[in-house]
Amino acid sequence: MLHSAPISDSSRHPTLAIAATVCVILGLAAVGFGIFEISQTRLSRVAVGGGTAIVMLAYGVAMFAVARGIARANRYARGPAMAMGLILLPVAWSFSTLGDGAAAEPRSILVGVALAVLALTMAVCLVLPSSTRAFFPDSASEAETELP
Repeated sequence: MLHSAPISDSSRHPTLAIAATVCVILGLAAVGFGIFEISQTRLSRVAVGGGTAIVMLAYGVAMFAVARGIARANRYARGPAMAMGLILLPVAWSFSTLGDGAAAEPRSILVGVALAVLALTMAVCLVLPSSTRAFFPDSASEAETELP
């Protein structure tokens, strides 16, 4: 029988709750975009549209799994969460500028800013000392006992 780790009390780790919530929001956005891409795919471009939809759906599902790990203070969820969040920073930049560096249209800029804010919020929440203590409780207690 498989045993799972106990669910972390989010009131004890509000930074992890925020990071997990951001992960879920980004996962929902990815799944929503994947479904939208499927609905907009034409027969002449089924490989591109289908491939994009599959990648976005898989990314969304992965974000949900990472959010669950963060909510449970699973230390192995921290790395993928950071990587997935930091990947969004260049995506956010590409939404806010055109290829030649000129500003994009206002709606596109808003999407870019929202992505950047969410990605940075998640990254900051994951590296705060309180989050580190939640992910590595044994290391934190050892460090406290070593102080003179």
